[in-house]
Amino acid sequence: MQPSADVKPVLDTTRLLAALQGDERVHGVVRLAPTDGRTRLIIATTWDGLDAVAARLPEFAALLLDTQDAALVPGEARLDMVARGGERLELRAMRIGELTPRTEGDGGEPLLDPRGLLRQWVDWSAGRPRHAPTDDATERSVERRILACDDVIRSFSALAPGSRLVTPTREARGLRHAMATRLRTRVAALPAGAAADALRARVREALGAMPQAAAGLRVTGTDARERFLAVADDEGFAGDRALLDAAESQVRASTGREPRFEAGFALATFDQVEARYALGAAVGGCKPPLVPGLLVGVAVTPADDLALWAAPTVREPACDAACVADEGRRTVVPRDAGRDALLGACTDAVDEALDALPVLLRRARSAHREVLETPRDLLATLHLPRSFIAAAEAHGGLETRVSRLLCALALARAATDMEPLVARKLEFAAGCLLLGAAPGDDDGDDCAAL
Repeated sequence: MQPSADVKPVLDTTRLLAALQGDERVHGVVRLAPTDGRTRLIIATTWDGLDAVAARLPEFAALLLDTQDAALVPGEARLDMVARGGERLELRAMRIGELTPRTEGDGGEPLLDPRGLLRQWVDWSAGRPRHAPTDDATERSVERRILACDDVIRSFSALAPGSRLVTPTREARGLRHAMATRLRTRVAALPAGAAADALRARVREALGAMPQAAAGLRVTGTDARERFLAVADDEGFAGDRALLDAAESQVRASTGREPRFEAGFALATFDQVEARYALGAAVGGCKPPLVPGLLVGVAVTPADDLALWAAPTVREPACDAACVADEGRRTVVPRDAGRDALLGACTDAVDEALDALPVLLRRARSAHREVLETPRDLLATLHLPRSFIAAAEAHGGLETRVSRLLCALALARAATDMEPLVARKLEFAAGCLLLGAAPGDDDGDDCAAL
C-alpha cells in the first residue's frame, strides 16, 4: 500500500547523531515507533545532563529539518514542531533512569546506543499491555472536564454583550457566540450524572440569550428525538413537537410500522425544522441494501406562513446520512389557519411521501444497474460547489464506471464529515441523483409492501 500523500518520509538523523556522538551527557538516541507520519525521538541523558541538552533542543531540531517558518512549541525538555513542508517532529530529552518499561517503547529503534541501554529499554517495553483507564481515572477525567466547563461559564458570564474577537486578519467575530458554541459542544459530551446534569442546567441558563450554532443544529444518536425537541421547546417552538407527533401517528396508521427517529435538523433561526425516520429494516434488490425512510419538514416562508412537506429517503445501513428524494412540493398554510389545518397538511404530506417511497426504492434498484461513464458530468448538473464534488470523490463517487446508486451514496457518505447545513445539501443532492434514475419495473417486487 502506498503511503498517504500527507505522511512525510522518516527524517534523516545523520547530522543529529554526529553532533551527539561522544557527548558525555548523552547516553543515546531512540526513535519511537512511527504514528501518523510523525518522527518521535528521545535523547537519553545522564542525570545532571538533562537541562543542558534540553536547552539545545531547537538547535538539534535544525539538524533534522528546516526550522525556518516552522510552527515550534517548546516545552519542558520537549519540542514539538511542524515544518513548512509538513514534516512533524517530536523531540524529547529524558534522563536514562526515567526510561522505565512503557508501551511507547514497544517497537522503538535505538539510533545511538553505545552501552546498549536503549536496546534494553526497547526489549523490556515489548508487548507491554495497553491498560484501559481505571474507573477512578475515568471519574477524575469527567470531573476535570466539568471544572473546565465551569471555567468557561465564568469567563462567558464576565463578558459584556457585544464583545468582539479580532483575528490576525482584522476580522471581528462575536466572542460570546464563539464561547457559547464551544461550551455547548463540551457539555454535550459529558456523561450523565448529578454533577454533569447540574452543569448542563447552568449552561442552559447562561446561554439563554445565545442562539444555536449558525451552521445549523443536527441531533442524532441515543434519545435523539427528545434531545432535538428539547432544544425546540427551549427556544419556544413547542408546535414542532405536535407536528412530529402527528406525522408519526400517520405513519403508524398508514403502514402499521413504528417510525424510528434517526436525525433532527434545524436552522439556528428555526425557520427550517426537519426530522428523519427509518421505516423498518434494510431491503435488498441492490448492493448495498437500503434502509427506507421518511423526512418530515416545516419551514417559514418569506410571507411568514408555514410550508409543510415530506419526502422519502433511503440510506446505507452503516451510514448516518440519507439520500433525500425531495421533489419540491410544499403545502403552505397561514399561521392563523388553526391547529387542525396545520396538522392536516402535515399528515397529507406524510401520505404522499409514503406513496412515493416504493417508487424511490425501484429507482434506487434501477440506479444500481446504471453505469456512469462520466460521473463528474452528472454531478455538474447538480450545481454543487467544487469542494462538495471533491468530497464525493473522496468517498468513491467519481470512480471509473461507477453506478448511479454508488455515486449518490458517495454524496451521502460525504455528508457524515460535514457541518449540518452542508450535510443537508449533500443529502438532498444524493436524493436528486436517484430521482433522475429510470422508474424501474414494479412487477413482482417487494417495494409496494412498504
